[in-house]
Amino acid sequence: MDGARGLVNRRCGCGVPIPECEFWTTVRRDAAAGGSRLLEAPDFFGLGQRARWRHLPLTYGAGRDRRLESLYGEHWHGCERQYETVAAASGAAVIVDSSKSVPYGRMLGVLPALDLFVVHLLRDPRAVTYSWKRWKPAPDRFNAPYMSRRGCLRAAAFWALSNYGAELFLRPVAAGYVRLRYEDLIARPREWLDRILRMVAGRPVELPLIGERTIDLRPSHSVKGNPDRLRTGRTELRLDDEWKTRMEPADRRVVTTLT
Repeated sequence: MDGARGLVNRRCGCGVPIPECEFWTTVRRDAAAGGSRLLEAPDFFGLGQRARWRHLPLTYGAGRDRRLESLYGEHWHGCERQYETVAAASGAAVIVDSSKSVPYGRMLGVLPALDLFVVHLLRDPRAVTYSWKRWKPAPDRFNAPYMSRRGCLRAAAFWALSNYGAELFLRPVAAGYVRLRYEDLIARPREWLDRILRMVAGRPVELPLIGERTIDLRPSHSVKGNPDRLRTGRTELRLDDEWKTRMEPADRRVVTTLT
């Protein structure tokens, strides 16, 4: 993933370039304590860019907050202010952060002012590797026509590290944690979405489902991720298992062995 400075070359989930998005302009201004100054992206998303795997031992034991505040400086409590500002600007009781960085998630889990709920979405590693090797257009980016790709070995190693890391480092600090297989979600979307919302909200919540398999996607203000985040309207949830017939046999054997 590129750095926070690269956000100027992306579209917001609402479809407009991020520097022109009214929502993020408001959030960045409010996070800078008002006035006319806008907090720049590298500062606003600073903790997410600085959190590293090697920092995880610092999250254990007495004096944790002092160590992390010293390491990250203004980005430590500034991250709390970031989410508080997003909540105030959106009026939302829950903020969905689709980041996949385990170190960043761990830091969010130990920040005093935040309640972290984790939905650990797990997909067959062969499907993940096949997806990462494909050329996929990136209409949400102005400086790259395609999403970044990963080779077979790197994809398998990243899959293992991320998923085992989530279990080890995120589950203990989460206010709620659910591990969900992608294949199970697609098979029973209503059941799993209801379970997730009950975990986060503590009560039943009306689901944006039409029937059992169609979801009404509304514009979001996501800043990174799969370009499918730009999709809106009625979308049928269908299993993507193209890898079963299109994946190279050698890649399948390597990924199966490693994971």
